[in-house]
Amino acid sequence: MRRAPPKGPLRVQCLPRSPRLRLAIGLGFLVLCVLTWLILNKEKPASEQPPSAEGAGVVREAGFWKAAKYGASASLQPLLLEDQRLNAAVTLGVQGHEVPLSVALDRATPIVPVEILGNQTGQPSGGNLLILVAVTSTCCTLQAQHRRNAIRQSWASTMAKSQSPVDLTFVLAQPNDSQIADTHSLLQAEMRHQDILFVRNEELYNNLPKKTINIMRYASLASPRYSHVLKTDDDCYVRVAKLVHLVQKLERDGQGMLYIGRQENPHGFFPIRDPASKWYIPYKDMPDEVVPWKAVYLAGWGYLLSQDAVQLVVSRVELYEQQPDKAPGWFAGLHWEDVLVGLLLHEYAQPQNRPDEFRAAWDSCNAGAVVKHMDVEALEVFPMLYTQETGGAWDVQTVKCQVGGYSPGDYWSWKHWRDTLEDVLRV
Repeated sequence: MRRAPPKGPLRVQCLPRSPRLRLAIGLGFLVLCVLTWLILNKEKPASEQPPSAEGAGVVREAGFWKAAKYGASASLQPLLLEDQRLNAAVTLGVQGHEVPLSVALDRATPIVPVEILGNQTGQPSGGNLLILVAVTSTCCTLQAQHRRNAIRQSWASTMAKSQSPVDLTFVLAQPNDSQIADTHSLLQAEMRHQDILFVRNEELYNNLPKKTINIMRYASLASPRYSHVLKTDDDCYVRVAKLVHLVQKLERDGQGMLYIGRQENPHGFFPIRDPASKWYIPYKDMPDEVVPWKAVYLAGWGYLLSQDAVQLVVSRVELYEQQPDKAPGWFAGLHWEDVLVGLLLHEYAQPQNRPDEFRAAWDSCNAGAVVKHMDVEALEVFPMLYTQETGGAWDVQTVKCQVGGYSPGDYWSWKHWRDTLEDVLRV
């Protein structure tokens, strides 16, 4: 016998009465929403990525992170890759998105396959002149930040005024876990300058060779292409106009692969076994039998490389890292980046010692100086040199550029004075 229909408005039962069935339906709906979101937000291939905002200043590179302006806010941008052959070999960031500093510090420079980079020796740079001035600096100290600001306020400010074909980049490695928070607050004020590049490896003095090689990886992949790289430190004063003039003259002379700087050690390389020295190399890291005795190299505070020399250094490092059986015995334990570069270029580029243009810490500041190493006197002397350079005095005469009590041009006098300073490692 059938029941009569209920009186009053009809009520429709939308959900089952069973709690378990209701839960199953809810979870299914949630999964459907997540899958829909993932499909809609799936990253497009690099070729389909939308262009970054006008004026964003984002260079297309691989895996490097550089301070760049996006819209109205300062942030860190992933530098994407120009050469599509490398797309499968590196992990690319997401183009056109602001990235927190703490995230950027976790990113890494790529490993470039040897077969892609190749061994491009002896090839002219070609194209327009564009010099990368790569200034190594530390990520996590207030003193390093003061030095970067001193550079921006002194010799780097001449670049914008003269519109020089020079790209200044401060190169920092990564802090350890305990330093990330402090580093974030320390560097946040510097982001507006758009001149900081983070590379792989922790910020340690013995990791300087790795930082230097990553500078060259960056320069190798850059677009537009750098014709030359000046690797220098944040305690050096660079005369930008003199640098451009020097490179232009070298290009006119057609000297081929360039490796130019200052040979401070006339006797070549030998390991320092004194634990108190900042350049100490323990025997366990480099036994005497694998030492490249008397190897000629140029001082790490400032040397100039042509683009083909940069490519050669990177390709040989990649070869030795990917095929360790082919690496020389000194490769793994060599903590001196300048010696490493000299050895990697040994068979291909004769180092050009130019003491009149690359001035050591104990030298005077002659009129022809291009790069002047100031060492521990940098913060005090930078403003003095900037005044004398912009005023024209430095173009015609040797100028005052020291505050220490030593005789200019006398290494042993300078070393004795420096070794008496507190909280400074002996040389």
